[in-house]
Amino acid sequence: MRTILVDWLVEVADEYHLHRETLFLAVNFVDRFLSVMAVQRSKLQLVGTAAMFIAAYVCCAFFNNNNNNSNKKANNTLVVVENHSAVASEMLVEQVS
Repeated sequence: MRTILVDWLVEVADEYHLHRETLFLAVNFVDRFLSVMAVQRSKLQLVGTAAMFIAAYVCCAFFNNNNNNSNKKANNTLVVVENHSAVASEMLVEQVS
C-alpha cells in the first residue's frame, strides 16, 4: 500500500512541478506516521494528502526567496487532486482526532 501511495505522491509532485525536496519531505512524513500509527486503507490517501500539504507548506517557507509559486499552488489544489475522496473538512477532523 505504501508503494501505491508513494507512486501517487510522485505523480502529484510531477504534475504540479513541486520541488523535489517537497516530495522527499512528504514521503518522510508518511513513513514516520505509518511507523507509529495503523491506518485503514481507505484513509491512506488522506495521510498522503496531509503529508504533501504539510511538506509544501514547510518548503514554501524555505523556498520563499525564489519566485516559484508551485508549492503555494499545491496547497490550494491537493483536495481536488485527491479525487474528492476526502473533503477539506474531513482533513481538519482527522487532524484534530
